[in-house]
Order: sequence, then structure tokens, then C-alpha cells
Amino acid sequence: MENKIDYSKNIQLHIKAQNKPKEWRLGQAYFNYAYELYPRDVDTIRGTEYDCFYDDSKIPIFLYALNKQLLKIVNVKDEKRVLNIEHNENSN
Repeated sequence: MENKIDYSKNIQLHIKAQNKPKEWRLGQAYFNYAYELYPRDVDTIRGTEYDCFYDDSKIPIFLYALNKQLLKIVNVKDEKRVLNIEHNENSN
């Protein structure tokens, strides 16, 4: 499984979203900045139940869906393996 996640881009996404223009909602900022970084992957989320553009409460599920898309997880076994790896890295 290819890992397309560039963690520096993810950090950049969070920093940009937290320093968003005042007229933007937080969900709008996350969506727009994620689109700048990962346009093809964000397009797969646009208009779905994971789209946080109009609903700030969907930011966590949007980020989950984006990371899942970036990892191209195709089955539950792979997802459990990836989550286990992430858990082990966070334990150190």
C-alpha cells in the first residue's frame, strides 16, 4: 500500500486553518486549504456526508476521510493495520 500522506502538508493544513480569514468558517478553511494541498483527493469528498465546507462539526470526519483517501485503504484489514501502526508510533 502506497502512503501518499505528506505529514508536513498535514501540519501546514492545520496551521493555515487555525489562521484562516475572519470571514471564513473553520470547516470552510479546512476544506479550502485541503483542496489546495490535495485537490484530487478532496474532490472525492466534495458533496458527501464527510464534506465540512458548510458544517464545522464535520471537520473530524472530513480529516478522517481525507487521510483514508490519501492512504487508499481498500479493506478493513488494511485499515486496522494502518491504525495499529499509527497507534504504536504515538506510544513511543
